[in-house]
Amino acid sequence: MPARSKELPSLQTWKPTALAKAFGAVVRNERQRQGMTRLDLAVRSGMKPRYLGRLERGECVPGLPTITALAAALERPLDTLIGMVEDQVAAGRCAPEDVK
Repeated sequence: MPARSKELPSLQTWKPTALAKAFGAVVRNERQRQGMTRLDLAVRSGMKPRYLGRLERGECVPGLPTITALAAALERPLDTLIGMVEDQVAAGRCAPEDVK
């Protein structure tokens, strides 16, 4: 993965819940951009729609297997999906009220 040009805060300074909100927003935005319903993504990823709803709202912190399955289901390289989360963090959109 090429080096990012912008300065990112250390991930250690961000609470897991804030990162979960940013990750959930990225998943939701990418799913909607691709015209998928939550059920479509659930079928493609092997996850339950209810769990995906919780994940998209940032109510749970996904593990690496979940993140990897979602990247595959969204047909995005894992580093691209993580890069999108980094962009959310860099833009300061990690607080629940700031995630778009």
